[in-house]
Order: sequence, then C-alpha cells, then structure tokens
Amino acid sequence: MKSIKIFICIVLVFFVIACDNLVDNGQIKEGGPCDYVTYEVIVKVTRVEKESVILSDDQEEFYVETYLFQETPRVNESYHLTIDKITQGSCTPVQVNRAIKVDS
Repeated sequence: MKSIKIFICIVLVFFVIACDNLVDNGQIKEGGPCDYVTYEVIVKVTRVEKESVILSDDQEEFYVETYLFQETPRVNESYHLTIDKITQGSCTPVQVNRAIKVDS
C-alpha cells in the first residue's frame, strides 16, 4: 500500500512539472527552434518612456529598450534600426538589435 502511494505522488509530481512547462499564465510558453529574417528600417521617435522608446514608420511601431540608445532619444528624431523578425517558431516575434541615430 505504501509503495502505491509513493508511485501516485511521483506521477502527480511529473504531471505538475509537465503542465508548468506547457503553460505560463494561461499562455503556451515560447521557445524552441525559431528562424528570423534580419532587416533594417528608418523610424521616428513617437514617445519616450522610462524604460522604452516607441518608434514608428508608416507601417509598424517598435518598442525599444532604452539601453540600446547611446543618448536619450527625443520625439521626432530619426533612428536606423536593425531588426530580427520571426519567420518560423514561437519565440519573440520582433527583436531590435541596434538603434543608431540618423543625422538630420
């Protein structure tokens, strides 16, 4: 009888671990093999927040962490971004790798 209880406890522990790896706050966890395409775009600063800068062009909006900038950006300044955009997988959809100020 004691060995059955131990077996059931072990099965329950593995079940909980498996569920934790599949779901994170109701969402399937990201990860696994992913493919990206790298491209470049020139965008303008639309808003500066405490920890991020929002930049956009005519088609897309980008949220970039402030550590990527050499100096604090200002609204309407232009930046050249190097971006990785996901083509396959369930990883982070867009990653901004570099932000360089464009001289006006």
